[in-house]
Amino acid sequence: MSKETVSTIGEQRRLNYALQPMDRDEFVKLVTTDLPESPSYFGYDAVMNTKERQTLDESLQRALKALSIDEVLAAKSTGAQVLDTRDPADFARPHLAGSIGISLGG
Repeated sequence: MSKETVSTIGEQRRLNYALQPMDRDEFVKLVTTDLPESPSYFGYDAVMNTKERQTLDESLQRALKALSIDEVLAAKSTGAQVLDTRDPADFARPHLAGSIGISLGG
């Protein structure tokens, strides 16, 4: 691991031990030597990952439910925190008092 927070592909090719010229067997040995034992749930996850799953959009469509303003205000009155995920420019305009602007766009 490097203390640097940015790099270039050229720099990584020069300095990263795993990116040095080598054949496949050497690479596999290099990156698998001294690995800790796999957690017990890995086998379960591997099997589950082979099964068909809903996409994120499908899961969200099934799970998310739009709330009315009355439902939002009722939840807020019992301690819920409101996150406004709109674009920052939209959040800068009128928004629910006490809400936090956290754009889904980054």
